[in-house]
Amino acid sequence: MAAADDTATRPSRWYIPYLLLAPGLLWLIFFFIVPLVSLGGLSFQDGGFANYGKAFSDNSDVIIRTF
Repeated sequence: MAAADDTATRPSRWYIPYLLLAPGLLWLIFFFIVPLVSLGGLSFQDGGFANYGKAFSDNSDVIIRTF
């Protein structure tokens, strides 16, 4: 006689791992992704890429020494 199949009587709970991941993912989105995107948007206001060019040209000696 074959062993009883337990999957027929037990409901499928495929969503449990996703529920366990949700708090950590929400934490990362709220405290890491949102501020990162916000700062990225602010850096492109009033000049766009010209701000980065000016920052690198004004501090080129420091950047070279750092690397």
